[in-house]
Amino acid sequence: MIGKTIDINCDMAELDAVDDIAFMPYISSCNICCGDHAGQPAKILKTVRAAIAHGLKIGAHPSYPDRLNFGRKSMDMDPMDLRGTIADQVIYIKRIVENEGGVLHHVKPHGALYNDLYHRSEVADIFLESIAMVDQNLKIYSLAHSQVTDRVSDQMFTVVPESFMDRRYTKEGTLASREISGAVYNKIEQVLSQLELLLQQKVSTELSDIYDLSHETICLHTDTPYAIQWIPKIHDFIKTKGFEIT
Repeated sequence: MIGKTIDINCDMAELDAVDDIAFMPYISSCNICCGDHAGQPAKILKTVRAAIAHGLKIGAHPSYPDRLNFGRKSMDMDPMDLRGTIADQVIYIKRIVENEGGVLHHVKPHGALYNDLYHRSEVADIFLESIAMVDQNLKIYSLAHSQVTDRVSDQMFTVVPESFMDRRYTKEGTLASREISGAVYNKIEQVLSQLELLLQQKVSTELSDIYDLSHETICLHTDTPYAIQWIPKIHDFIKTKGFEIT
């Protein structure tokens, strides 16, 4: 079938040990760490410049302000403080992108903040309010689950439902906790098997059931072990299935 397309995204500028730029020829969008859960200003700027040079869609990747836990633990924050820190993080990346001649395309929350859009409706509302303060036209990359995507759409944002090729799914259609053994795939065969289903708008759960999953973008985490070796193979696999990465 001709004309099939898929967006492949990666979270970037989080870790000095990861060569984010090496992923860029194989993907179509990226999510730039805002510095509150990880990342250093010099790497953030370098990553933005490289993303613009590669023609990627650039997003901000805000989080709970918690570098100690890499933004992967939920926080109970005063609503005003949470709203403020999210807006500040997105503005920070937006200014860098625009100063370098690019355009900020989307926002994708990180870690516990991402998961709390599903688990905590009050956090989801605060998150969306904070993005509206910055730019209502920014697209929202969020978990491909109606409980999240419907809320985002109801607030008049354009939602881009996201799936994950390197993470195990629960029977509820959410991501299995990283604390559970096997929640993050460590073999290319697992990733390609999941990817093949995702390209059919389906996913396998922890119980091996196969569910329909409507999504528009697929994430590969750059800090997943061996991801940098996998990405050329992933790119070629997608191409062999008749998809353009865009």
